[in-house]
Amino acid sequence: MAFRKSSPPTDLFTIANMPQTGHPKEAALKILQQLYPPTIEPNIHSSFTDQEIETEPPFTNKEIKEIFRTLPTNKAPGKDGIDYIILKEIQKAFPALLRKFLNKCLQLHHFPTPLKDGIIVLFHKEGKEERNISSYRPITLLPTLGKVLEKLLQRINYKLEKDNLLHPNQFGFRQGKSVDLALHTLIAKIQEAKNNNLHSYFLSIDIKGAFDNLIHSSIRNALDNLISKTNITETIKSILQNRTVSLSTQTGPVQWKQTKGCPQGSCSGPFFWNLIANNILKETWPENIHLHAFADDFAFLITHKTQQGARNLAKTAIEKFSQWANNSQLSISTEKTKYIYFGKSINPPRLKWLNERITKVQTIKYLGVHIDEKLNFIHHIQEKGTQALQQYQQLQRIAGKDWGISNKDRILIYKTVTERTLSHGAVVWAQHLTARAVRKLLTIQRKFLLTITRAYHTTATSSLQILTGIPPLNLSVEKEANFIKLSRFRKSITISGNTIHPEEFEEQKIGHEVHPAKFNLDSHKSQQKNYKIIQQETRLSQTAPKQM
Repeated sequence: MAFRKSSPPTDLFTIANMPQTGHPKEAALKILQQLYPPTIEPNIHSSFTDQEIETEPPFTNKEIKEIFRTLPTNKAPGKDGIDYIILKEIQKAFPALLRKFLNKCLQLHHFPTPLKDGIIVLFHKEGKEERNISSYRPITLLPTLGKVLEKLLQRINYKLEKDNLLHPNQFGFRQGKSVDLALHTLIAKIQEAKNNNLHSYFLSIDIKGAFDNLIHSSIRNALDNLISKTNITETIKSILQNRTVSLSTQTGPVQWKQTKGCPQGSCSGPFFWNLIANNILKETWPENIHLHAFADDFAFLITHKTQQGARNLAKTAIEKFSQWANNSQLSISTEKTKYIYFGKSINPPRLKWLNERITKVQTIKYLGVHIDEKLNFIHHIQEKGTQALQQYQQLQRIAGKDWGISNKDRILIYKTVTERTLSHGAVVWAQHLTARAVRKLLTIQRKFLLTITRAYHTTATSSLQILTGIPPLNLSVEKEANFIKLSRFRKSITISGNTIHPEEFEEQKIGHEVHPAKFNLDSHKSQQKNYKIIQQETRLSQTAPKQM
């Protein structure tokens, strides 16, 4: 079936662009064949024997319990119909049964074939033509037991991170890294180049269907070249063998082999992508070429003292990146690949992707933030204001002046939805707001404050902020930026002349110091007995005890 927002299931014949008189299974098969075209991979014979494969410790009760603790309960099941609620009850009643099964898979280096059959659900991409298969995004519903095994196999990340086997410029799908860190690192390099009066190209690269076109043999080779063989790595490779996808019809399901790509919904997809992306990131690049990545969002920052020097470096970077893409059988969308020029030249040299011209623009949306050639982020605030206006219009449907949800719920929606949306990437654009930017932010906030308070439109914005207890939006985003800088980046901040150092606060440790199988939670807990709780009555209320 195929779904899109606020619409009933779309007919398979419409998606496949076939007449309604055909057979549903023929339409489903056509869809699967186009979404997952057959791929002929070279046969790669390994010279390693079982004796040359290192043995990782078996999965422990603590590892399995931690996985089950974080499992959601509102996810759709796979083909077997077993959802996470049922699986949690099985684990609760028979913990040894699941542990033995999962460890047997690890021992045999085998990911069970029935756990690799995914049910495809198609989501229509907004604004795309309905009678086109490529206008639909396939989401794979996998068996929940297989997802648990995949999550346990992510133990391999301990080895990769501990030994620094992944390039530091990959910020996606890695513990301790984030969108904020990726943006902060990139903008800092752009700002440094501007301060040094260098000619710079910021090139954002779009890869067509990156996850859907990963070649399985390339993943296996990348894994072998990166890390020594263990029972974990061999079981992970087994995930890629004999994969199938199914599409339901009125007359029964249609099955098709999946010979390339990672299912959208798989727990291993991000790991597989980082393996392939690591090959291009670890290449030896000239000093003035910086390759940046967050998952499949690649960007080059190329700087030089002269225009021609910057252009020549850009040509070198494009040729090397294009060669990696060809070797990985990935395609670059030159229509969506864009660049910004930072410099004083009015007519800088144009860039080409091999023989195709790349579009020069004034702003590029990268990781949700609109980066402009002046780095004042006014365009970003304007775009966020447009997005907030849509949320405001939706809020108006449920919150009138004399009807609708309560003020408490209105404030909750504003703080948890609108304010969080507006605060995205604040660490790079909210540190030094101009007076113009502050005015735009307060204009955005004012509409919501009027809806919350139900006050007259002539009421001053400052009065609305006092009535609701909501700080000015510019202060809220600045607070968000300072918090991220202090807590995540561990950098000092200065507020009203007072400097706050990160050493004054606890630092969250990244879980790569102890092997997951050897991590003992009890050793991290205080064993001291006989705690004393002192209760002291507050002066404000004799009935409200304060626990010290």
